[in-house]
Amino acid sequence: MRRLSIALALLLWLTIGGSLSLAQTASPAATPAVDLTGTMPLPLSGNRLAEFETYVQELMKTLGVPGASIAVVQGDQVVLMKGYGVRDLRSNEPVTPDTLMMIGSITKSFTSMMAATEVDAGWLSWDTPVVDLLPYFAVSDPSLTPKLTVADAFCACTGLPRHDPELIFNFDSITPKSMVESIANYPLTAPLGEEFQYSNQMYAIGGYAAAEAAGANPADPYPGYVALMQDRLLNPMGMSRSTFSLEEVLASGDYAQEYGSNLDGSVSPISLVSDDGFTKSVASAGALWSNASDMAAYLQTQIADGVAPNGTQVVSAENLAKTHEGRVTTKPNTNLPPFVNESAQAYGMGWVVGSYKGQPMLSHNGGTLAFTSNLAYLPDADLGIVILTSGTQSAEVLINALPFRLFELLFDQPDEIDPLLQQLLSGGQGGPTIGKVDASAVAPYLGTYTNDALGDVILRMQGDKLMFDAGEVRSGLVPVMDESGKAMGYIFSDSPLFGAQALVSLAQGDNGKRELVTEVMGDGAAKYVFTQVEGGAVATPSP
Repeated sequence: MRRLSIALALLLWLTIGGSLSLAQTASPAATPAVDLTGTMPLPLSGNRLAEFETYVQELMKTLGVPGASIAVVQGDQVVLMKGYGVRDLRSNEPVTPDTLMMIGSITKSFTSMMAATEVDAGWLSWDTPVVDLLPYFAVSDPSLTPKLTVADAFCACTGLPRHDPELIFNFDSITPKSMVESIANYPLTAPLGEEFQYSNQMYAIGGYAAAEAAGANPADPYPGYVALMQDRLLNPMGMSRSTFSLEEVLASGDYAQEYGSNLDGSVSPISLVSDDGFTKSVASAGALWSNASDMAAYLQTQIADGVAPNGTQVVSAENLAKTHEGRVTTKPNTNLPPFVNESAQAYGMGWVVGSYKGQPMLSHNGGTLAFTSNLAYLPDADLGIVILTSGTQSAEVLINALPFRLFELLFDQPDEIDPLLQQLLSGGQGGPTIGKVDASAVAPYLGTYTNDALGDVILRMQGDKLMFDAGEVRSGLVPVMDESGKAMGYIFSDSPLFGAQALVSLAQGDNGKRELVTEVMGDGAAKYVFTQVEGGAVATPSP
């Protein structure tokens, strides 16, 4: 159960807001500051390569990550390209550098790079208003709608908070056009440019607007976006296996099965069709499938200022650099040591902008219902890594740890990341715990609830398990207890919702009706209030 404890500790820490005391007393965090500005890394070879690969394999085993594919670029060479683990737990077929996985939000940097090629070609300006390209686009503030530019859509700073549950709960009914139109119904919670608020919908809108500038059909921008990405980026970079088509993925025969974690430490397969549907309406924010081989070419192109490994100038260095500029600062997490916070100081256009001990650093994570990924590189050191994984929510720990461990080895720095992981593994110091459902306490709240944005859910007992059932999406709910033993709320216990940074509470509303409140944590996240439907109460727990 070690992999469960670390995943659960991380989940509780993220969800409850840092009540675990992490890394503040770890000795590596207290080491004198080191400035690696201008320092070139050692080669990834010999003992350093062996140590890194051993670390990958041991951490995968600890975390229960089924499969991973990794590429490391140093200078103009790919110095490591390898698959680890299996792509399917049933067949035990190995992961290879060609195994396709979803890269999630790493797609965002592809989209901004594609837009940069359009700026190069004169088809688009970074200052072009989105509404000039997508006439049906609007935000809830009419005065802001005509001001928002394509660059603004990519900055995570428009004031639009995160609304991922709409994508998960309604994926079978959302189209790219209806997704764009839905934005007008979301309240803005910050002025333009003042707060980091991650929005998959807004980023996708920027991508679709850029596609329309090249002639895509505004009524259905998805096909035009996919064609433009193929023509402007994937083909020139030689990324021949990368695709937005699930049909092409399945036809390839070399793809990873997705697995999600459950609270009990088990993993469950997740439908590729569901994950494809979840990302489809926001394809330009997170729907690309790729592999380590293709992603190495992408990383080489980024490091070479827009020149692909085959010598093609894909995008100008000037406009590529625009995508790397921080547009809005991000808030540090006081529970993490300085070297982690320094890696994420601002957000650009699909890039997290920061540094590693004085070395400028660009990175971005990706996550779908179960695939998790990370791309991180140090442009001044010509060093970068891409990690693609299939599997559990604890894979997020893996993909965030590996770049730091690589940098530590190649700059001959003390091991700081592993002590942090060991604290997570041990559950931190104090903090919340998981309790048991009190059937009598939840009995009055059983029944059907509704929310205008997410639809209906049923809260019911299944034996001694409290179930949150939204039809296509369902999960158990377990109470989170504070140190005094008081319930703070509930978290999801089953994939794909286990791992969601969401806290669910049961309450009596001001109107006298019972409410189920789901609050998604994180910068710019939203709260969803489900109101009990009249006559929808369940008198007794169901078997």
